[in-house]
Amino acid sequence: MTDTNGIFVFTKLQANERYSFSFSHIGYEGQTLKSLLLKEGDNNSIMIKLGPSRNAKLNEVIVVGYGTQKR
Repeated sequence: MTDTNGIFVFTKLQANERYSFSFSHIGYEGQTLKSLLLKEGDNNSIMIKLGPSRNAKLNEVIVVGYGTQKR
């Protein structure tokens, strides 16, 4: 999950290990970074820009929820 500016932080990843990350959002083409090496002591920031999906023709999104909850 990101904050309102799209910033996210992973706090428990080990340095000098390789990771794969997938990024997606409704109406946008997803991206995957494979085998990204996090180096100890480096600024391991990455910037991801998702472009509009060529296949999605979304004009609006409707969310419907069903269920019950007890307090």
